[in-house]
Amino acid sequence: EDKDGRILRDLEFYQTGPASSAAIILYPDIWGWDSGRTRLMADEFARTGYRVYVPKLLQPALEGGTDGDGLPPDFDMKTR
Repeated sequence: EDKDGRILRDLEFYQTGPASSAAIILYPDIWGWDSGRTRLMADEFARTGYRVYVPKLLQPALEGGTDGDGLPPDFDMKTR
């Protein structure tokens, strides 16, 4: 199983799962590509035989975000 962050033409992405003829592009939620939920889902699909890609899309990140993507962990949606 291959797991790592990769860069393709300035787009960073998380890749997991075996080489396969079937692939999934899993778009992250507002917390970004490095959130535990997103990578957990990607890894679960990979365990069923799919190659999974999670792109780092939310750039620039709001107030630094998480790993430069998404919203910061302490972002309070109720006050914004």
